[in-house]
Amino acid sequence: MQVLLENPKLVLNVLRRDFPNVLEQIETKIKTIIPDVTLSDFGDIRWIVDDYCLAKGVSLKAWMNVPGFKRITHHREVLVALIIKFYQPERLAGIEGSFNKGFLLSLSRHLNCTYAVVRYSLAAALSNYNIYPAFRKEVDDLYENFKDNFNGNPN
Repeated sequence: MQVLLENPKLVLNVLRRDFPNVLEQIETKIKTIIPDVTLSDFGDIRWIVDDYCLAKGVSLKAWMNVPGFKRITHHREVLVALIIKFYQPERLAGIEGSFNKGFLLSLSRHLNCTYAVVRYSLAAALSNYNIYPAFRKEVDDLYENFKDNFNGNPN
């Protein structure tokens, strides 16, 4: 039985044939999870960072906390959640999956942070998005304000 469930194509075909109403419900749910525009070119991360800096009045060369300067953890986590929403919104919805290494390296490069800082920020951004309504609203509002600036993959 386990082998059958590991074959998504088979499961999808059975849903289409025998349970069309369930398939429609799943499709409707997915459309509410995946936003209007998603991106695939990691080069666009720099534009999201620039738009964020402009919107929030932040000017940083590196997105790490530096002794003697104001802590920027919250800004970094909001920005990372926003970038996730553009590239892998299903992760914010808690659907399983992993971040591809190219995505993590691009984030590290565009944020001028270490890979470790990026990994920590990803985990914090995902948790904060799902736990704190104010954090989620901030990210969603930024996404709505920025999405027209990008020619991503319309859904």
